[in-house]
Amino acid sequence: MDQKYKKRYESFQKSLKVMKDILIQYYAITGFVTSSPREVLRESFRADLISDDLWLEMLTIRN
Repeated sequence: MDQKYKKRYESFQKSLKVMKDILIQYYAITGFVTSSPREVLRESFRADLISDDLWLEMLTIRN
C-alpha cells in the first residue's frame, strides 16, 4: 500500500474511533453496531458530529 494512502486510511480509522467514543460517552447513544463504520457514520450524522457526504465517500473508497 502506498504510504500516502496508508496514512489517510489510518487517519480515517482514528476518526471513526473518536466519533464512536463521543457518541457513546458524551451523547450516551448505544443503540448501534459499534463495530460497523457505516453505523458509526450514520449515528454521527444524526448527532450532528459530521455534516457532509464526504465521510461516506471516504468509507466507500476505503472498502
